[in-house]
Amino acid sequence: MTASSADDLYARTRIEQIKLIYDLVGLTVVPAISVAVILFFELRKPDAEIALRFWLAGVVACKLFQKFDAGRQRTKVFDRSRCNYEVARLMLIHGLDALAWTLLSWISLDSATPTQAILIVAVLTGIVGGAVPLMSPVLPVFVTYAVVDLSVLVPRFLTMHDRSFVALALCSLPYLLAMTLLARNSSIATMQSIRLKFENLELTRELRNEAERSNAAYSEVFEANVAKSRFIAAASHDLRQPIHALGLFLEVLSLRNPRSDQKQAIDDARSAAKATSEMLDTLLDFSRIEAGVVKPRIKAFAVQDIFGGIETELAPQADAKHLSYRTRDTELVGYSDPAIVEMILRNLISNAIRYTNEGGVLVACRKRNHDVAIEVWDTGIGINQKDQADIFKEFYQVGNPERDRRKGLGLGLSIAGRLAESINSSLTMNSVLGRGSVFRLVISGINSALPEDERPDRSEAVVHSGGRVLVVDDDESVRLGMSVLLEQWGFTCAAVASIDEAKSSCASEKPDLIISDLRLRGPVDGIVAIRQLRDHMGEEVPAVIITGETAPGSLADAEASGLPVLHKPVSGERLAMAIAKAMKDGDLRNGAGARVH
Repeated sequence: MTASSADDLYARTRIEQIKLIYDLVGLTVVPAISVAVILFFELRKPDAEIALRFWLAGVVACKLFQKFDAGRQRTKVFDRSRCNYEVARLMLIHGLDALAWTLLSWISLDSATPTQAILIVAVLTGIVGGAVPLMSPVLPVFVTYAVVDLSVLVPRFLTMHDRSFVALALCSLPYLLAMTLLARNSSIATMQSIRLKFENLELTRELRNEAERSNAAYSEVFEANVAKSRFIAAASHDLRQPIHALGLFLEVLSLRNPRSDQKQAIDDARSAAKATSEMLDTLLDFSRIEAGVVKPRIKAFAVQDIFGGIETELAPQADAKHLSYRTRDTELVGYSDPAIVEMILRNLISNAIRYTNEGGVLVACRKRNHDVAIEVWDTGIGINQKDQADIFKEFYQVGNPERDRRKGLGLGLSIAGRLAESINSSLTMNSVLGRGSVFRLVISGINSALPEDERPDRSEAVVHSGGRVLVVDDDESVRLGMSVLLEQWGFTCAAVASIDEAKSSCASEKPDLIISDLRLRGPVDGIVAIRQLRDHMGEEVPAVIITGETAPGSLADAEASGLPVLHKPVSGERLAMAIAKAMKDGDLRNGAGARVH
């Protein structure tokens, strides 16, 4: 603490001590005046009555002035530089008060009876003891009061020419010393209490300032996070449009029996488009979690069905890197959301393949009490101990300082962790650098087999040729690609850019299916467009929403619409499955079916 801050603290403390005395003065006025009046009537004698009246008037005047002055001083703003003046002023006021009281000994002690003398001595020495709690906050004020009191009493005792009074005079010095020590202790305790109050106020102020800084920092981080989400959503949407169109054109090319050299080029292009699509799908999963549209649907399911589906999808990626991909068959039944469990495992297994260069990947599960523990083992690069605490953070990657796009965005494990939380499951990891890792997802299980009719249907997608499809999309390349692909599948396609064009098309011939982009030019989005077209035609025509949106609000609206939603870029297989599902129970004018390859 610097000298200036120490002086400031002393001044602030002294001011609080002075205020405390002013606060206490009012409590003593009525009792003091009452005692003075009682003494007046008890000691009143004809030869000393006038002097007693003046004495009583002086004591009452002192007390009333003290009360009036204290009331005025309590509302005053004290100047810290005038603390010594304020203390001196209090010493003067209370010194005069002590003098007024002790003059009683010179007026009445000579003519008093022994009992009255005891009363006078008791009151005049007792007021010194009574002054300890009142004046000890400012020790010099108490000392002044006590010294004035006893300075008047001691000479009076010595002039009484009585050994008892001489003894009282001799006892006054240790009495003064004892009261002063008592007042000093009280003063120290008061000072510590006041300084503790200041420290608490300072701490409270610092905490308030820190809270304000924290809130400001949180607001900045929150706003930055919102801006980041908006940017990702906007960039993702703008990227999805051309990549979606590219995928449609590549699908068309693959169906036109290309030469072997052309087929290789098409496969390379489709591989690059797929890598980009996977990164965009990762961003989509992240946005769906932020939007709160990932709602668990808990039910019993066969773990083996998920294993089989993921192996069919991801084993070719392991084969391409000359890795072994093994799945241990299981009859265990989980009780959770199978779609979310599949998303988590797909992320874990994709990561395992991505970061493994030799050896392979093993997917297995085992019974753990009443739960099912699903494990993904790999012989990959492993994770350093210092990185393991951060591995589930967003955009955190190990072993990818160059940000190779083939290794993803660093969101896969973050998404997996948050999805696990959404189904109240635990996702843990053990890893040894250079040897590999194991990720363990623990979900609830049941002790019975899954009935056959509850097993998911993984049959191939079948769409109905000869139907008419209305495509509503404001992107010309998407309309062209969708038209060519649908016509290749045997549909008649009308592709339009707006709701007005769509109504005109429906007026000439009603479609069997509507495929609409979510974001359209103008105030009407795809959900409203489908609703208006259905009202316009007077029937519930099957419909599918395709969107490149990843903004949480748009995703929530799409999910709430009740319509099937596909997220760009959409592969030919996924589009075929969605069309087949939407048209399965539709009122088709041509019922022949054609398998989509």
